[in-house]
Amino acid sequence: MAVIKPFRAVRYNPAFIGDYRGVVTPPYDLIDPCNRQKYHEASPYNSIRLILGLDRNGDHDRENRFVRAARCWTQWRAEEILIQDEQPGFYVYEQEFNSPPGGIRRRLGLVCLLRLEDYENKVVLPHERTFPGPKADLVRLLEATQANFSQIFCFYQDRAGSIEDLLKAQIRIQPKLEVTDEEEVIHRLWPIYSPAIINHLQSYFSDKQVFIADGHHRYESALEYSRRLASGSDKPHDFVLAALFNADEDLTILPTHRLVGEMLATETKLNKASRTFQIERLPADNPPGKYPAILAQRPGSFICYGGRDQSYLMRLRSPAALKELESYAPACRRLDVSILHAALLDGLFQPGRLGFTQDVQTAVKLVDRGSYLTAFLLNPTPVESIMAVARSGSIMPPKSTYFFPKLLSGLVMYAWT
Repeated sequence: MAVIKPFRAVRYNPAFIGDYRGVVTPPYDLIDPCNRQKYHEASPYNSIRLILGLDRNGDHDRENRFVRAARCWTQWRAEEILIQDEQPGFYVYEQEFNSPPGGIRRRLGLVCLLRLEDYENKVVLPHERTFPGPKADLVRLLEATQANFSQIFCFYQDRAGSIEDLLKAQIRIQPKLEVTDEEEVIHRLWPIYSPAIINHLQSYFSDKQVFIADGHHRYESALEYSRRLASGSDKPHDFVLAALFNADEDLTILPTHRLVGEMLATETKLNKASRTFQIERLPADNPPGKYPAILAQRPGSFICYGGRDQSYLMRLRSPAALKELESYAPACRRLDVSILHAALLDGLFQPGRLGFTQDVQTAVKLVDRGSYLTAFLLNPTPVESIMAVARSGSIMPPKSTYFFPKLLSGLVMYAWT
């Protein structure tokens, strides 16, 4: 099954970098144009210059953001802004965060190299669809730099928690690196150099499947580049930098609520929907903060919110009552997000006209002030459902999952040469 390997991590030199907050970034696909500029201005050594450089007027084949990323990568290593570990190892990655339901949580992951596998091998499993444009850019970055600057976010199943216990034993000393990000999530890293522990971890994962949480585009781009260089044996480009977390230990998944520009919470439309859904009107004085608890008590339901006096809890009477679900893969038909789209949203809007947010209060405010006319509030997709979809070889509807917190780019990097 999964093949993992230690590596000589490249990381920022603490002698040059006083505050890691100025050089790390969120994953590239969460960085909008304003933040892209902000990170460039934060430090001349911010990792944004490696993962998502700025385009410039007059760029061409020999001078562009990919060439500039390679130039920074080479120069920073030569100047020892970035240094490389002397020996190969793994890293324990701890995130300490305030969970949206409340309370401080900690989760531990293993940063390692993960051998790239074709999806049909059922070793590394996706659940999202990818798009050619971003992958083409990522392949160009791999070609130019021969490196990974961020780890893809993966999970595995370990109900016994044996790896969790092993990782906890490695973090009883001061971390090699600690940084608090903009969302007040604390990220810490500890190296593992012990050959015995490394061998044990490799043996453990040799019969495990790995599921991609975030990083589908980066994984598939690395896989595509590996195929182009097919060499018949494990070479540096046959691996990708990954962080592996236990699905059974605080793998926090947030819902992605939908916002639409049409009023769907009308008497006429609800009467029509009542043939398919059980519909319960919610009290107008219910504070929005109660909505997550209402949903959590009724799995398989969602809330249609058109205003305080037009909010409704909706639950599908029977999958057989919604023939539109037949167009979805069998493993996806019981997902709340599939039911919502099949019943009410598919064909109603262009994808770009849908709004999305993970925060109930934000969704409610946007409807109350008229930015959108209806919000659909959802439960988070359970990790068991994600694994079932992935194992079936299916793809979930867009924006079905939001793993929280995100991993940072620029903590440790993987150089092929």
